[in-house]
Amino acid sequence: IAPCAGIVGDPGCFALSTTTSSGNVSTIYTQGSANIFAAGSWDVAWRLQLVQVDANTTFHVGMQDSVTTVTPTNGSYFQRLDADTNLYCVTRAAGVETRTDSGVAASTNNIWVRQVRTHSALVKFYINDVLVCSHTTNIHSTNTNTVLAIKTSTTAAKLINVRFFNLQAAVSR
Repeated sequence: IAPCAGIVGDPGCFALSTTTSSGNVSTIYTQGSANIFAAGSWDVAWRLQLVQVDANTTFHVGMQDSVTTVTPTNGSYFQRLDADTNLYCVTRAAGVETRTDSGVAASTNNIWVRQVRTHSALVKFYINDVLVCSHTTNIHSTNTNTVLAIKTSTTAAKLINVRFFNLQAAVSR
């Protein structure tokens, strides 16, 4: 993790980078490795920039039960695999997933991505404030963590810039 060039109006910026070893995954997440967010309601948003969009970069951002992989057992997240040209919406429960093409091309522009889970059977995915997917299948019932990950499948480092993060979660007493 390192600072990156800011943009006027942004609160700050950090860059997450892989190493130059093929298969390297770099992640950043909240609260250590503990899965702290119950499977209730939450609203999570990021403003980010993929620095490389090529056939050797996998990108992943969302809520999941593993903080070290781009293939968790449970979670909901945005994803771009090496061969993808678009961003995908994914919900995953017990290793079974629903994966939907958002229709939005992956690019090196700054974008807003947001997920809203309003109850145990619905996750909505937004890109730049436009609803692109609504999932009602394979919604996990386990605790998760917020995770941002990038993976290289070549011997070149891959980079993602993060300019904003916000999480709102329901709290019960």
